[in-house]
Amino acid sequence: MVDANLQRERISYSEKAFAYKMKNDAMKGTAGRPRSQIDHNLKGKRTVEIIAEETGESPKQVQRYITLTNLIPELLQQLDDELISFNPAVELAALNEKEQKQLIEAMDYAQSVPSLSQAQRIKKLSKDGKLTLEKMQEILSEIKKGEITRVTFTNIGNYIDFGAMTQVDSDIFLELFSKVQISESDEITYQSFLDQCSKAETFLLLADNCGEIVLDKLLVEQLKERFPELKVAVMVRGGEVLNDATKEDAIYVGMDQVAEVVSNGKPVPGTVYELLSEEAKELLDHADVILSKGQGNYESLSNQGRHIFFTFLCKCDQFTERFGVPELTGMFVEEC
Repeated sequence: MVDANLQRERISYSEKAFAYKMKNDAMKGTAGRPRSQIDHNLKGKRTVEIIAEETGESPKQVQRYITLTNLIPELLQQLDDELISFNPAVELAALNEKEQKQLIEAMDYAQSVPSLSQAQRIKKLSKDGKLTLEKMQEILSEIKKGEITRVTFTNIGNYIDFGAMTQVDSDIFLELFSKVQISESDEITYQSFLDQCSKAETFLLLADNCGEIVLDKLLVEQLKERFPELKVAVMVRGGEVLNDATKEDAIYVGMDQVAEVVSNGKPVPGTVYELLSEEAKELLDHADVILSKGQGNYESLSNQGRHIFFTFLCKCDQFTERFGVPELTGMFVEEC
C-alpha cells in the first residue's frame, strides 16, 4: 500500500511524508519504539538510504519529508495547498505542538506565511527557549524583500511610455531592473500599504500604460495570495489613448482571471473624476485601498483629499524637480 501510494502520479506533500515514515519504520521493524539510524540487516545502510535508492530521492530529502510528519494538521494542510513552501515547512516541523498552534495565530495576525529565513529564525528562537507568540507576530509582520521588489518592478514597466518618453530604449529598460534600489521611505510606505490592505475589503488598482500591465497582474496575484479575502478591481482607460492600457489589453494578459476589470469610461491619459463613468466613480469613491500607477494618474488625482498610494517613474523635469530625484527614479508615495 505504501509503495503504491508513492508511485501515484500526483501525491501531496503530507501523503509522501507519511508514506516515507511508514516505510522507514517498517524497514527498521521498530514502529512505535525508539529508532536507530542503522539497520544492520541492510548491510550497514541507513533505512533512509534504502528508501532514497528505491525512490530516486536523496537520503537527505527523504529525511526532510519524514520530518514533515511532525507538523500539526493545520500546517500540513497549508503545505499541501502550497500556501507554505516546502523548505520553510521543514524548519517549522522542529517546533513543538503549542508553538505550531501559536504560529497559526501569528500567521493569521500578520496575514503572511513564513519565508525560509523567517522560518529559520523562528526555529532558532524555539531551540533557544525564547519563542513567543509576540515574537512570531513581529517576524511575520516584517516586509519581505521580494514583495517590495515586485512593486518596484511594476514601476520599471512604467518606462514603456510613448507619451512621456521621446523614445523607449530597450537597453535602458533592461538596465533599470539591475539598478533597483529600495529606499527607507519606500519601505515605510509599503508597510503602511500592507497595513491598509490587511484591514480592507476592497482594493482598486488604477492601471497606466500597457507596457506594465503584465507586471501589474503579477502584483495583483501577489496581493491576493497574501490577502485572499480582498476583492480586487483594476481600472483601465475607456479607449485607446497614447499606449495606456485598455480593457482589451487587460484581458489579453489575463487580468480578468485575477481581478474585476473596469473601464473608466473615457480615452483620457489619466483619471479625471468628472469624466469617469458612474461605475468608475463608484469604485473610486468606495474602495478601501487605492493604488494608482503612473504620472498621468498622479497628476489627475493628487491633492484631492483622497487616501491613495501612488507609484510611478519620474520621467520628466516636472516630476524630477518636484521630488528632487534623478530621471527614471521609481517613487512609491502615500497621500492622505
